Amino acid sequence: MKIGKTVKWMFLFAISNLSAQNNYSIDFGINAQPTENIKSNEVSLEIDYSKTFDTKVRIANEFKFNSKKINYFNYDFSNSLTEYYKIRNKFALTYLKSEKLNFNFEIEPFIASEYNLNVADIDLLGGLSIDFILSPKKEIRLGLSRNTSLGKPKILPVFSYYYAYNKEFSFSIGFPETNIKYSNNPRNSFYIKNSFTGDVYNLENTFKSFSLNSTKSSFSQQTTSLEYERNMDANWFVNFKVGYDFNRKYLLQDSNYNTTFDFNIKDGCNFGITIKYKH
Repeated sequence: MKIGKTVKWMFLFAISNLSAQNNYSIDFGINAQPTENIKSNEVSLEIDYSKTFDTKVRIANEFKFNSKKINYFNYDFSNSLTEYYKIRNKFALTYLKSEKLNFNFEIEPFIASEYNLNVADIDLLGGLSIDFILSPKKEIRLGLSRNTSLGKPKILPVFSYYYAYNKEFSFSIGFPETNIKYSNNPRNSFYIKNSFTGDVYNLENTFKSFSLNSTKSSFSQQTTSLEYERNMDANWFVNFKVGYDFNRKYLLQDSNYNTTFDFNIKDGCNFGITIKYKH
């Protein structure tokens, strides 16, 4: 894998700002998605930080690198391997208008390619949303976002209703994610989540035998999962996830996101573990 200079600068920017922030975290995760005909293994590194200025403006930055390796079992190139890489940097700005109203702006440049990350493949995601704070326990978020939740860059509505019943139990219902959280003590947290996730990558030459018009690959699924997070000490956390992916899709597409080949992958289980450091 080759990484361009711009990608390296994105990483250095994320690292160099850690010491200047109020809060930051570093996550390292491993995820496996085995199916009957294809197996996907992912490794990710995420660096987050945030800071609030004068109680009115809050900024947050999320840098993430992801590596996805695909093994094929029931195709002409059985036992072969495809590698995908993605790097993104999401910057979020929140204006705390009042105790009842917040405005959120996000911008997220990303590069996602097969084998090599090239600056020429850069694309832009982002969104706008408004938080309506009904009470200390209730909050509604409404907005629009250009994201890849459905397997290609697309402008979609985002919404959520958050309610905290007490310190132990809370939930958020919305799109693209719904979750329920329960903590039986300060060190243990349990989650039930349902989320829509997707990615799109620029192709090189691996799949030319399937379709001469393929320039992109697309992944999407709906995942329902159970997660357990353990606070090991003041800074270290470990998260275990077991879930099931519904409506999995792995497609080859042309430059207009029209499907040129469908791998017809099966629905299946999703396993993950993440180690987190929070400061």
